[in-house]
Amino acid sequence: MLKWFKNRFFLFGLICTLGFSMLLVRLAYLTVELGETYYALSMERKSVEIPLRGSRGNILDRNGIPMAMNKQMFVVELDKQRMPTGDKQLNDLIQRVVSIIKQNGDTTSLMDNIPIKIDGNGRLYYIWESKSPENQKRDFERWKSDAGIKVDLPAADMLKHLRERFKIDDDLSDDVARDIISVRLDIYINRYRPNPIRIATDVSQKTVAQLETYASELPGLQISVEMGRYYPMGDVAAHIIGYVGRISSEDIEEYKSKGIDLREAGYDLSIDRIGKMGIEKYAEQWLTANTRDKHGMLWAEVNSAGKVVRVLSETPPEDGNDVVLTLDSRLQKAVEDILAEEIHKMAAGLPPYEGDKQALYANRGAAVVLDVHTGEILAMASYPSFDLNLFIPTISSEEYQRILNTPGKPLTAVAFQERFPSGSVIKMMIGIAALMEGKTSLDEQIYDAYRYTKYSGSGPRCWAKPGVHGHENFVDALKHSCDYYFYEMADRLGIDKINKWGRLFGLEGHTGLEIGDVESSIGGPEKRPITRRPMIVSNIKAFMEKAGCFEGVDPETQKEHVERLADLPYETSIAEIKKILRDELGYFKRKDENKKLDNLASSIKYGALWHKRWMPEDTVRTGIGQADVQVTPLAVARYIAAIANGGKVLETHVFKKVVSPEGDVLHETQPVVVNDLDIKPEYLEAARLGMYKVVNDRSSAGGGAGTAVSYFAGMDPSIMVAGKTGTAQTKTISGADKDPQKRLEQEMRNVAWFGAYIPYENPEIAIVVMIPNGRTSSNAALVARRIIEEYYRLKNTQSQFSTVDEVNHLKQ
Repeated sequence: MLKWFKNRFFLFGLICTLGFSMLLVRLAYLTVELGETYYALSMERKSVEIPLRGSRGNILDRNGIPMAMNKQMFVVELDKQRMPTGDKQLNDLIQRVVSIIKQNGDTTSLMDNIPIKIDGNGRLYYIWESKSPENQKRDFERWKSDAGIKVDLPAADMLKHLRERFKIDDDLSDDVARDIISVRLDIYINRYRPNPIRIATDVSQKTVAQLETYASELPGLQISVEMGRYYPMGDVAAHIIGYVGRISSEDIEEYKSKGIDLREAGYDLSIDRIGKMGIEKYAEQWLTANTRDKHGMLWAEVNSAGKVVRVLSETPPEDGNDVVLTLDSRLQKAVEDILAEEIHKMAAGLPPYEGDKQALYANRGAAVVLDVHTGEILAMASYPSFDLNLFIPTISSEEYQRILNTPGKPLTAVAFQERFPSGSVIKMMIGIAALMEGKTSLDEQIYDAYRYTKYSGSGPRCWAKPGVHGHENFVDALKHSCDYYFYEMADRLGIDKINKWGRLFGLEGHTGLEIGDVESSIGGPEKRPITRRPMIVSNIKAFMEKAGCFEGVDPETQKEHVERLADLPYETSIAEIKKILRDELGYFKRKDENKKLDNLASSIKYGALWHKRWMPEDTVRTGIGQADVQVTPLAVARYIAAIANGGKVLETHVFKKVVSPEGDVLHETQPVVVNDLDIKPEYLEAARLGMYKVVNDRSSAGGGAGTAVSYFAGMDPSIMVAGKTGTAQTKTISGADKDPQKRLEQEMRNVAWFGAYIPYENPEIAIVVMIPNGRTSSNAALVARRIIEEYYRLKNTQSQFSTVDEVNHLKQ
């Protein structure tokens, strides 16, 4: 036996046998004893590529205070690898998850991927119903293509079709079916993408806790944390900042028209947010972190719950850039608070708005504070406003309807998205234009004859009683706001020259505001048929309906006939109108209908087309900001700034600069002079002196004190204000000159204005306050006074802080 152990071949074979035996035993142990464990482990862990997105850039005020920022939010998702594959199991899972989310009050957090809605009466409709037929078809075809739908069906039938496609239980209501279909459509549309399916965004911690409690019963469910938009100041500067929302078909088309394919650019059309209005929209290219160049990627190992257990490699994403505004958020909030408070007091007749200052219908207003040297907007308030956070992640239809039904149109920016007759704040421009065109001199005095009777005995009147103003030169006419003086100047200038100077002073067209404003307009014979067309069309339609023209006529033909008549020039004779009505449009062809034809033609001529005329007295009224003058408060602020700064008409800006995450300035807005008016210094100085006297000249001689002296009485004497009052009439009631009640109703509809700059010497800012239905300019002046006082309070506080900072710096 021993000799075998001495044989080296035997020993070698023995060692090999023993080694292989041990390996076999170990292999058996691993496969039999630990096989289940390692199999489960191998199934639980897998390598994945996880796309990483940076955060959207912040929107900051000029001092670095956040006005739009990001906060952590919980996102409810389904992992496509772990969720059920059977229709019933998947539908049950979605229904249960959505039910928990709704029970906890997070309904508006749910993703809504189905364009079929249910109204209050239970009617099913497509969301594009209100659009034009072309846009309806475009949106419908795009959705069908994305959703893999081959049939054209009404909303109710389409929902039924989708219920059948996704095998949704017939016992479930349409509302519940919508929720399930929304998620199922998202799964289908993103079937080739590895991303989880998002069910809800920005849910509450209560929802998260409840979902995690039942996580073992909800296969594929995962809760992730990401950054979402938040507006820390709520409704402050809402119309300027804007908000973000889900990418709509309109967004896709709008960007496509600019040569940008959002999907190609890197946006995930199903979950990404995009700027919808205001700075959020204008600065999308800088704020966004959704573009492909900013994407990152994480290669990681995840467990069966989708949690990362090991990072293999990572390319970090880039955040969006910060946008800095010209606004001072402290001043902005103060101006909004003052405007809201004073308008409430005004409507209620509380001090100082008692008696003939009470403005019963006042429920809206605007205030602008503008840097006269740069055109930067320091504050621009529109009242009423709305809380931007209501739109994050999405606003409910009930909440949106509530905002729409709120008096004062909160979604419209009164300061730059609406136009109003300017009233007397236009008078500096009229006077300077007359001086520059050689139509008057600084020394010429015009006698206020009360009623301007050059063209008719019922011409426009001065606001002051006969004999009060007497002889007025340019400066005193501004001080007393003498209408008669500016009637005469407007008549001498003519409407073409008034329009010329309106353009030069920036009271025509846009102001340059980045987020878009409506055009201001002085008006004139060329513009009147355009500006009055809605009224003309409405009147013609009413006349034809009253005459019985539209019985059995389809709406499209009705519209064509009304438009045909509205296109006629006002010189069109009654005979020509009758011929068009009878021979071309086919109305009143029988002889016994001649009287109806005569009456209708006469109504169209004098009740509609006549409104296209431009008469000499319209030019006269333009001199005091009436007739067809329509301007925005922002445009008026720019015009006041030009008077203050020596004749430089500037573009207005709310967008200051773009700053990268590393702190580099990528873009900065510079002041832009649109027109450098070559106005004689003495003429500008006369306009400024007249504005100074409006507020500060208490002399009762020669027409009385300035029109705003009493409203600034008792103000800190170190604050030197130059300003101009303005009251614009918007409604004419027959018999108002004789009936006090009618006169009161007419007054209540007046637009109240006050424009100013401070200080009188070395001006810094222009301030404009405008209140529709504000009754009298004194009400706007009282609001402006509070804003001016607050401006100086904040300025002095800042100066004190700066001094303390300097002292502390020296001590260190």
